[in-house]
Amino acid sequence: MKHTRLFLCVCICLTASATLASAQQSWDDDTLIVPYRDYSVGIYGSYNFNQHSTGMQGLPTIPSCCPVYGTGTGNGFILGLLFDVLFTESIGAQARVGIHNGGGLLRALENETVNTDGVEQQGVFEHTITSKHFWLTVEPLFAYTVNEHLQFMLGPSFGVLLSSSFSQKETILQPSDALFNNDSTSRAIYSGKIPETKTFAFGITSGIRYEIPVMDRDLSIAPEVFYTYSLTSLQSSESWTMNAFRIGLSVQYNFWIYPLP
Repeated sequence: MKHTRLFLCVCICLTASATLASAQQSWDDDTLIVPYRDYSVGIYGSYNFNQHSTGMQGLPTIPSCCPVYGTGTGNGFILGLLFDVLFTESIGAQARVGIHNGGGLLRALENETVNTDGVEQQGVFEHTITSKHFWLTVEPLFAYTVNEHLQFMLGPSFGVLLSSSFSQKETILQPSDALFNNDSTSRAIYSGKIPETKTFAFGITSGIRYEIPVMDRDLSIAPEVFYTYSLTSLQSSESWTMNAFRIGLSVQYNFWIYPLP
């Protein structure tokens, strides 16, 4: 009986000790000085693969014999500054301001019978418009962090047009010996500022990035992939949209907070 009571006393003492130790450990964990990131500032850049879509016959006020332009491709870049802030371990936001160069080539082929030296032949005409747009872009993005490194981002993209330019021409591809009335294989050659461009652009940007800490976590390097889907036209009188697939890199300096014990 005495042994039973002694055993119960020992068990109670051990349980109490374990409980106190657990509470002490919990208190230590709660009061442990763990630094956390407050905000970050940095730079970013990307190479863009642009996708153009339109249904116009040509640019407004610019003579063109093209039946219709469809889709096109191009490339460009974005360079800018970023500001990143964390609200919780997984929820945050990032604001980006940059210069966006959106280039593109619209190309359409036209088949038409031509007469060269009294002989009718099948002719192939190429219509091209090469364009460049420069925007000042602002992207306030919601950020969700899966772990310490992987981030998913989503938010609106706003753009203000800084400048635009184009070059256009029509070229005879076949027959090879055919010429236009100007004794050249090309005509309708125009260039200059794109007429009737919209000065404001709006779209949705989504992306994923992977932060790699360096210099004792004071600096982060993040490879990233983004896609911007345009919700507005490049032209005020025609339908012409440009979406961008972006592959890039950001470098940011992190500011940490060290709580008082």
